[in-house]
Amino acid sequence: MDYRRTDDPSLNVRLEHIIRQPKRVIVDSQLSVLSTLPQAKIFQLDGEVLVYTCQDYSPLPPKEAIKYIRVSSNNNHANLTVILKDLGENQQCNNVLVEAGGKFAGVLLTENLVDELIIYTAPILLGEGAKPAFNFSSVVELSEAKRFYVHDYCIIGDDSKTVFRKVSNEH
Repeated sequence: MDYRRTDDPSLNVRLEHIIRQPKRVIVDSQLSVLSTLPQAKIFQLDGEVLVYTCQDYSPLPPKEAIKYIRVSSNNNHANLTVILKDLGENQQCNNVLVEAGGKFAGVLLTENLVDELIIYTAPILLGEGAKPAFNFSSVVELSEAKRFYVHDYCIIGDDSKTVFRKVSNEH
């Protein structure tokens, strides 16, 4: 799927006086991002882009700003636990901010890899045909539900920002 059909993210900070941009990371099991090179915004900006994939990237011509990292597959997608471990141990990332669609966000939640959700909400109703923000299997028992508490909330123009933190035994 060409992610640029619905979004063409830069994955950068667009505030004045930013000293350092974050590392930009793409998780692309099938290496489909290649079909967007070099048009995608993320590849137009300065700085390295890490691309985690399950595919063999060795026949690809080297690109200075793109670092490919091959990872194992888990349930037909890139092994996210391995990716997060690599980001922490080898890429000097202490925090990971994920911008994702419902399917990817659902996988992160299903694999218990989320400790905080930052959700921006616009006062727009899309109806039943809209894609869900979190696409994962329904729980059978309420005790199986993913539980979070509201840590912070603010209004930004017409939108709202809510920060949810995962419920732990200490909360």
